[in-house]
Amino acid sequence: MFAKLTTIKNPQKLVTLCFTLVFFGASLLMWREGAMLEQAYISDQRNTLDNIASSLDKQLQHSVDILFFYQQAMEFSLDTPFITNNTHPGMKAFNRERHKPWWSVSYDQRRTIPVFGVSEAFVEQHSDLMRNNNTIDRELSAALELSYLLPLSRYASTLQFNTWYISRAGMFVSSNGHVLDKSLQTTFQRMLSRPSFARQSLANNPGRAVCWSYYQDKENPEYQVVTASIPLDYEGHWYGVIGMDFTLDVLHGYLKGIAEQHSTTDGAVYLLDSKLTALTSSMGRHGEHLVMSPVDQARLAQDMSSNTVGALRMQNRFITWAKLDSFDGVLIREHNLYQGFQGDFGHIIMLLLFVWVMFTVLLTGTWYFIRRLVINMSVMQNTLSWRANYDTMTRLFNRGAFIDQAQQLSASCRPNTQPFSVIQLDLDHFKSINDTWGHQAGDKVLKHVAAVISNTVRKQDIAGRVGGEEFCIVMPGASIADATQAAERIRERLASKPVVYSAEVLIAISASFGVSSSTEKGDYDFEHLQSVADKRLYAAKEGGRNRVCAED
Repeated sequence: MFAKLTTIKNPQKLVTLCFTLVFFGASLLMWREGAMLEQAYISDQRNTLDNIASSLDKQLQHSVDILFFYQQAMEFSLDTPFITNNTHPGMKAFNRERHKPWWSVSYDQRRTIPVFGVSEAFVEQHSDLMRNNNTIDRELSAALELSYLLPLSRYASTLQFNTWYISRAGMFVSSNGHVLDKSLQTTFQRMLSRPSFARQSLANNPGRAVCWSYYQDKENPEYQVVTASIPLDYEGHWYGVIGMDFTLDVLHGYLKGIAEQHSTTDGAVYLLDSKLTALTSSMGRHGEHLVMSPVDQARLAQDMSSNTVGALRMQNRFITWAKLDSFDGVLIREHNLYQGFQGDFGHIIMLLLFVWVMFTVLLTGTWYFIRRLVINMSVMQNTLSWRANYDTMTRLFNRGAFIDQAQQLSASCRPNTQPFSVIQLDLDHFKSINDTWGHQAGDKVLKHVAAVISNTVRKQDIAGRVGGEEFCIVMPGASIADATQAAERIRERLASKPVVYSAEVLIAISASFGVSSSTEKGDYDFEHLQSVADKRLYAAKEGGRNRVCAED
């Protein structure tokens, strides 16, 4: 085609030549610059987020390490308790107070935080709680041990807000302390209802790993914390849960600080939990500025399932994300289109867009010319293809196309021994119709017969004109009885409805049918089945015409 175009002296030749030159030049330039720009931009975004994630991971891991230290200290105290019998002052104090609605026990008020608790009746009312008298002295010893350690490490991390231990025996200790009054029962109940307690049961956490959870107090909506918790187990018994709270205010302040430190004022950094819920961000205490549709969340979740870091384009935003090693969640950075255009990368993009606009203008003119050629060629090809496969008179398959289709259907039915039937039909006395009313009447009869066949056969059946007035139908999945019934329906409709040739002339028509099927002898050879059906068709004609013959 190009060789022909070069010999044509018209504007199309010039447009095609210009398109070719501009296409290769502009495409090469845009591809090279665009690829380099994209990789540089992605690398810059990822490096920045990696630095922020590493800094946050370092602080969170330090807090988790402290949590494991508390766990090991309490396990050591359970193994080697300093309270060994009821004569110990701590145990005496507990036995005096244990039946009160609320109580506290302290080993050394100057150096430890009191251990608070609720009554026996409160413990008995909750299925998750259990006070075992055989182990209560060990657990009280471990709780008092923790109450001694908490003041020593209160400022060991810049993120932690409150460290606590809640026991299934109805006691708890918190680095923030508590007032000994009736609100103590409410506090204990609130701690039980938090997901950090339920998730540490043996059923929910068989691996006994660190669990992260988010909690918002219904009575005090401003109290929102992210909690890391680990179980306290000893000798197969689950004693309780050790946890560390991080408030959204503290996390927001930390994110804001490290974002400013890494010069990320042109984009927001968000902390998301494992369910992709935005907890907080560098822009505000909450993550409400992050808007993600269900489709965007699904894309991010799918990408996170196989990678630890990545980048995604979401509408007019570019999202880079990185999983945190010390937190069950992900850190993402959002960069919108406007922010991207403000930097050096944006200036280069504008230049590429300008080149692209020039390229598009030339391409549009060429496209119109090529489109006209393609449309004409497509119409011609479709017309030739249709004429090669269909009979122009009846709009059924012609003989060659029909045999090809029939052999393919036969081959698909053979492996599963699916029934495969053939109907051969021939119009009775068709020559006399042409001789009496002319070929136009004969053509009208053929069209009428083709319409009746098309409206009677099933969707999966095929029909074709295989001779002058001879037709053939292939019915995959149909037994010889089904095919015989179909042939009978066609015969009845042809015989019952004459063809209206003119206002004065009604042409009565009929046809003879021969039916064969693979169910007779297990034969799937289409040509043989067609031959059998053809023999039965002639038997039907010899038997008086206008009938169906399905047996020899």
